[in-house]
Amino acid sequence: MPIKTTALPPLTVPASDDVFPIVDISAGSTKKITRENFLKGAPLPADTVDTQAVEDKSVTSEKLSPTVGFYATSTANINATQSLVTVYTEVADYGSDFASGVFTAPVTGLYNINIMGLIDNVTADNRFVLFLYKNTSTYIIQSMGLGVVGNHDPTATIALNIPLAADDTLGVQAYSESGTKALNPLIFSGYLVGKV
Repeated sequence: MPIKTTALPPLTVPASDDVFPIVDISAGSTKKITRENFLKGAPLPADTVDTQAVEDKSVTSEKLSPTVGFYATSTANINATQSLVTVYTEVADYGSDFASGVFTAPVTGLYNINIMGLIDNVTADNRFVLFLYKNTSTYIIQSMGLGVVGNHDPTATIALNIPLAADDTLGVQAYSESGTKALNPLIFSGYLVGKV
């Protein structure tokens, strides 16, 4: 079967007295060149410089979102009373927004949050629960590990993207149905995905 082709219309070139605006990024200005010089590939003459500034429209990670992120671990004791875990070792805290177990959002945006905890020697059928709270009292989500016969080291994991307003806070609360147990460890981390 033959392939049908269609000819493209001829390129229309403006009349010789027209000028083309050319943006010269290296000089930060707009220059103009005549049709004749443009077709010859001539360099832009110095006297055609227009002093209008060129906006910086480059995309960089700093412009998309500031460096905001944290990573902290805890081996604190928890017990049968659900409570905020406040004792952490900060591994990283970009932006200094994590303190005493609480992350404070510096800007309105979407945040990626990850929490993983493990405790040892939980009695069979007893629960180990992690809770994520926003602004101290707003329950967001929980994850539960259950001690079973032959495996008494349950884990609980939370991973989510959550929209936060500037100055919203997040904290992890924990509960052990087996009484006082040490976290081994609890990892609480997060970062700004993008500003809104």
